[in-house]
Amino acid sequence: MKKYLLFLFVSLLLVTSQISAFFPNTHYQTVLEALKKPSDSPLYKACNENKGYCLAGDMLSDVSVFWYYTKFIRYKVTHNPPLCKNLIKNAPPELMACAVGACIHQQGADIVSHNTMVPKTITITKLPNVIVHPFAEQKLDVWIEKKYPQTDFENLVKVSDFQACKQMFIDAMASDNAYLNEELDGKFNSFILELTREGDTGYDASFQSIFIIPTPAVITYFGIMFLFVIVLVFLWLKKLRYKDRRTMLNYITFGVLLILTLFMGFLAYQFTQGKAFDTFSKYVARPISAITPLGADEGAYFQDAVQKTELFFQQGVIALENTDASGQAALNAADASIKNIQYIIMFILGVLIVGILYLNFKEVRPKGMTLGGL
Repeated sequence: MKKYLLFLFVSLLLVTSQISAFFPNTHYQTVLEALKKPSDSPLYKACNENKGYCLAGDMLSDVSVFWYYTKFIRYKVTHNPPLCKNLIKNAPPELMACAVGACIHQQGADIVSHNTMVPKTITITKLPNVIVHPFAEQKLDVWIEKKYPQTDFENLVKVSDFQACKQMFIDAMASDNAYLNEELDGKFNSFILELTREGDTGYDASFQSIFIIPTPAVITYFGIMFLFVIVLVFLWLKKLRYKDRRTMLNYITFGVLLILTLFMGFLAYQFTQGKAFDTFSKYVARPISAITPLGADEGAYFQDAVQKTELFFQQGVIALENTDASGQAALNAADASIKNIQYIIMFILGVLIVGILYLNFKEVRPKGMTLGGL
């Protein structure tokens, strides 16, 4: 519950200034860069000779983002070695590139992000994974766009590439108990539609239903909106409509709360339209990512991902032994290391909020009135 409150509260602060995995451009460019180093490996050849399938397989691994907050085990299934091994073992020759792409998603990109980059960012910023994760990965994605302007990210993969790879992913995931009796075809189709729409990240398909967000987070979100509205109403009724009662602090507080309330309402509306993640990415993640410290140069993380991809081409599934691309242990450890600091920050913020509310609503003595005149 604490992490949901932190996410909502800090996100609101950042708004006044979209989890899960590297954004698509980073995944794509990692593969393209690794393919520049020729190899006789069958896995390299499969990917190089059918880049569309390879890139499609890479991104389809993130269809499980849908369950990141509610059933993390499902996300972990698509980000761990057994899935890669299953796909490699059962892929027909013409679809081997799809399987290679899925394994690269783990070995090349997400192992770096979830086990190194994001944990470092957590320890530096003192912000938990649920908050800082998208900002860190958005920063690297923006760096990729600037570093490789010649790459036509929008047209690297066709719908037919995703559709060709889809069924083997469904079969592999359905064989795991975590996905028992789960209808996957519709989830994949929605995800593919988003990935192939111009300007979209693909993750809106995973965040278009309110049921994928934990109930406490939803209740807290709308509870905060309701409290903001209450404070706005009381500020108007008790202060702002009276010339002798209102202060500059009242105006500032009213303006800030009004902006936050309207933006929260806008995000809620975008959620109903299936555009919440892209809206978050454009208006929140991108601006804030520019000032998010990563603990190392973006290029260092990218090159690490490229080198790990090259290693997979050479070693195959052996390179994935004892790895966890979901980063669950590393992210949890980083969160635990800043727990005490989080409590201190929350206490200080709580005191500030109470203080600001007190100053807003304390009685202001009308000008000219003295104690003797009371």
